[in-house]
Amino acid sequence: MLRIHFATADLGRVRVLATLSPYVETLLALEQVGRADNVVFRAWGQRVRGRLCNRMSEIAVLAGCGRPIAELLPLLKNEPVRWPADTGLSAEQAARALHEFHRYGVAPYWRGIRGYLERERGARARVVVTGGVERLLTTLHPKIRWAAPVLELPGEPDRDIHLDGKGLLLTPSMFLANRAGLFLDEADGAGCAALVYPALPSVSFVATLLGSVDPNSQALASLLGRNRAAVLEALTDSMGTGELAQSLGISAAAISQHTSVLRAAGLITTRRHRNTVAHSVTALGMALLEGEGAVPQASIAGEDRCFPQDLKTWRARVRSGDPVGHTERR
Repeated sequence: MLRIHFATADLGRVRVLATLSPYVETLLALEQVGRADNVVFRAWGQRVRGRLCNRMSEIAVLAGCGRPIAELLPLLKNEPVRWPADTGLSAEQAARALHEFHRYGVAPYWRGIRGYLERERGARARVVVTGGVERLLTTLHPKIRWAAPVLELPGEPDRDIHLDGKGLLLTPSMFLANRAGLFLDEADGAGCAALVYPALPSVSFVATLLGSVDPNSQALASLLGRNRAAVLEALTDSMGTGELAQSLGISAAAISQHTSVLRAAGLITTRRHRNTVAHSVTALGMALLEGEGAVPQASIAGEDRCFPQDLKTWRARVRSGDPVGHTERR
């Protein structure tokens, strides 16, 4: 059993994010794709296996190799990694298999998955408002036990973790279905430990998800570029640059470039307070996300010229003049 020890300062530094990144959710989804006994993900697993029939042997090796997320994550992010030879796969083979799995298993559904996780985060925020942080810690999972000042997580190696005033990041996962939680000594880019807890969806939600791959999302990626479209979609919930980088698995430098371009195009706004920034989608950005036919007028970076009322005309202007740019930093 894992025991997480909280100091008083740690309770004031508990944060809830909707997700650590789509890549972390992809790695957790690995555990479900080969399971026929989990009725919730059965239809999803069948679809993914059908599309990845030539990769399933490699994916099965990765799902069963027992490597921690911290070792698999660099493969998805194209970062250097020391890869053990005893898995039966080279680092290149493992990376290709993981990228294919992400492409077909999670990426087409990410907008729906993220929306689901955002709603879960909103529910947890209401728990904090009405019952405080300690109430939140008691309701993460029936098997996770809060006995102040210690949070006990079964199913993990027996050890004691002292947060030492750095706090704890809590994040739900749609695919974490077979354990009470997953502890990460350091969340990617967060500077503190993280606890991933299960937020298992219903069978009907997964069925809806499989049938609702949004063509507007595909078009948006073609229009803005894949990463820039992901940034715009994420900013339906206001975030800072660091939070965006962590959530999307993109470097902070690239996020700064993407937000600069989106801001110049009038799709997001950025508010600064001391040393922090908060990016939010504008009404024009929401209209583009939702594929509406008309949008409110919006100035570009304080200039006098305005976007047209007709979103179709604005899209044509984007394609001809490319004000949002198509050269992305990955």
